[in-house]
Amino acid sequence: MPKPTIHRRLQRIDEVQGDRVLVGDRWLLNLASNNYLGLASDPRVIHAAQHASLAWGTGTGSSPLLSGYTALHDQLAEALADWKSSTQSDANPEGGLTPEAGLSTEARVSPGRGSPVVADGTATGGAAAELTTRAGRAVLFPCGYSANLAALRTLLDEDAQVFADRRNHASLVDGLRLAVAEQPGRQVRYYRHRDFADLERLLEQSSPQRPRWIVTDSVFSMDGTCTRPSDIGEIARRYSARLLVDEAHATGVLGHSGSGLFSLSTAKHSAAQPNDGAGTTGGVADGAASDGSPPVCIVGTLSKSLASQGGFVVGSWEDTERLIQGARSLIYSTSLAGSSVAAALEAIEIARSEAWRRAALQQHVRTLHTGLQQQGWRTIGDLDAPLLAVIVGDHLAAENVAAALEQRGLWAPAIRPPTVKPLECRIRLSPTATMSEEDIQQIIAAFAALRVPQLT
Repeated sequence: MPKPTIHRRLQRIDEVQGDRVLVGDRWLLNLASNNYLGLASDPRVIHAAQHASLAWGTGTGSSPLLSGYTALHDQLAEALADWKSSTQSDANPEGGLTPEAGLSTEARVSPGRGSPVVADGTATGGAAAELTTRAGRAVLFPCGYSANLAALRTLLDEDAQVFADRRNHASLVDGLRLAVAEQPGRQVRYYRHRDFADLERLLEQSSPQRPRWIVTDSVFSMDGTCTRPSDIGEIARRYSARLLVDEAHATGVLGHSGSGLFSLSTAKHSAAQPNDGAGTTGGVADGAASDGSPPVCIVGTLSKSLASQGGFVVGSWEDTERLIQGARSLIYSTSLAGSSVAAALEAIEIARSEAWRRAALQQHVRTLHTGLQQQGWRTIGDLDAPLLAVIVGDHLAAENVAAALEQRGLWAPAIRPPTVKPLECRIRLSPTATMSEEDIQQIIAAFAALRVPQLT
């Protein structure tokens, strides 16, 4: 007999107002989005999207390699490459845009304004040899999922040895499956979650004559755990391994100016300190890999902290050129609408300049960890991550907790298999920077009203 499956259904949201959603006839505090910085309803981001629609239309109707790559797309690619190249030393100490990266909203969304630029920030018309010396550039994709598929299918060597964290996002897992199916010479081995001793053990067993790649999330979206850039960067250096890192849940909320945990050329200094608390696991190490680390290929999304839609890969000139020439999800997809591009551009500027958003989000996460643990709930995740998970047991237990929270004004659906293990079903809590302290206390009070499960 076939195994029973968990039924899934689409849940209609009738209206959104800031951090609350209308479900049926009830307004609920939304804890199920990745709108970490609260920018999806920010008037500046909305205005940028509206202005871009007037200037560029509602859609490009074309692949980026035909007529779908506009000056607006180029400006976003330049901004992403600049942001992801920044470190503690070369970024504005206040977290704002550097003068060469800053553009007013109108300048970014109006066609025909200023000199065209390529995605690595250099003026067009320069020699190709000069362009290859730049730190890197960005390539835009329809979504983060397609960006991961493209990067893994296109960039991995035909005989690559890949070492991947067991809890990587499904898009990384699927990308590796496709990469191996297309080139059977590729080999994938999984190491225990954030267990760098296990990673090193696998690397020691690998062939030094074949290319090595380490593939990992920087923030793991179902656990709220973070990898350690300094540790993994040092391992990559010692074994001459390339790094491919998915920064979907780190972009905008971690690292100096919110640029994430990794820069293009090496593991970067994180603005966060290790914060291990009771019931939490790990923390974000503050440090950098030794000189000589291999370059990092960074994948990300515009759909979380950047309040838009789309994905990107930031990497070396060689890597991004390979994507442009061979990534099927780039070549055969319509490019992003101008409204999405302009919204992301505005969100990057806000994320870089308004550090209070990152501080508020981090404080919310810490308050939730402390309050829920004091009640006896098992929470997991790093104190620096933008989310946390409350482990409640099997899928029925998780569904019951979610229903009870909904009755108390919270929208936090249960996370069930196959996303998580059968007895590790959970309520995933994603507060936003714009939630108030009263909102956070409402969450803690709602959990307090439920029966706390017996914890082993």
